[in-house]
Amino acid sequence: MSGSGADPFRSDPFSDTGNPFAAPRVMDTPAAANHLGQPLADRSSRFVGALVDSVILLPFAFGAAFGFAILWSRGIAAGGSDLPAGDFLNQLITLMAVSIAYLAINGYLLAHRGQTIGKLLVGTRIVDARTGEIPPLMPLFLKRFLIIQLMGLLPWLGVPISLVNALLIFRANRRCLHDDLASTQVVKVIRSA
Repeated sequence: MSGSGADPFRSDPFSDTGNPFAAPRVMDTPAAANHLGQPLADRSSRFVGALVDSVILLPFAFGAAFGFAILWSRGIAAGGSDLPAGDFLNQLITLMAVSIAYLAINGYLLAHRGQTIGKLLVGTRIVDARTGEIPPLMPLFLKRFLIIQLMGLLPWLGVPISLVNALLIFRANRRCLHDDLASTQVVKVIRSA
């Protein structure tokens, strides 16, 4: 190594801006906020909240789909099992069951706190993007949940719409397509001490 006795690991010739492959430095940036000064929910909290809500609704979706498939295969539903509309009808019935379950499980929290169970667990809430207030339940449900779910059922367009809905969270305002449709924003819950 070096004969001068200096520690070769003490100074790194590539440490500062000289190394294009160095990991980026962490910079403390202020938390993003909406125009009312409410701190925006971070993307990871929104993801975990949505994941929790989805896991809660999964048994209802599977139950409705499985139940309809059994009825359809026995020819009880919609006049016979040879109709090509069976898959779409199954999706609609499943969506109806999931929508009823969503309102039954989250309706009270949404109406009074702007939260679902997932949002409650991660400390976020839905507010009106213009006023910062909790939006009314039925417009919130119809515009933010049901419309996106129905668009997801569209042949050839459902998957791209669902993908765009999720990817729009990477904008600076962190609003998804369902937020734009309902004029909502997801913010952090400020806990008073």
